[in-house]
Amino acid sequence: MQYPKVSIVTPTLNSAKYLEECMLSVIQQNYPNLEYILVGRGSTDDTLSIIENYKTSLFEVLMAPGSGAAEAINKGFEISSGEIMYWLNSDDKLHKGALFAVAEVFQRFGDIEWIMGMPTWVAQTGTTYSEMSYGYSRFYQGPK
Repeated sequence: MQYPKVSIVTPTLNSAKYLEECMLSVIQQNYPNLEYILVGRGSTDDTLSIIENYKTSLFEVLMAPGSGAAEAINKGFEISSGEIMYWLNSDDKLHKGALFAVAEVFQRFGDIEWIMGMPTWVAQTGTTYSEMSYGYSRFYQGPK
């Protein structure tokens, strides 16, 4: 299988509490064609030292103060070169195998432009709760 390049942008500001778990959930995917970009915006907690610990696993770290997360995401996407792009907030994490699943969907269905997953809630204790309970009819699914 040819693996399409996946660009992930993570905006971060004072997110030391969750950032390492977020980063590891991306790095430990071991996806062979990954471009991982962190965009920091002037953190005053331990965020920068966490980033430094994993800097060799990152494609780019931008330390660009901005007006918010949306601007940070856009700055990351401006330098990205992936065929598949998305952002992962610094207090979120990927399920194991997520990048391979996304790549397969995009390759199998060539006309796909956008996909999204249903979130899983995880307590601070690590307990996983069921996925969101509202039905698929709540989301737009295209013309029938």
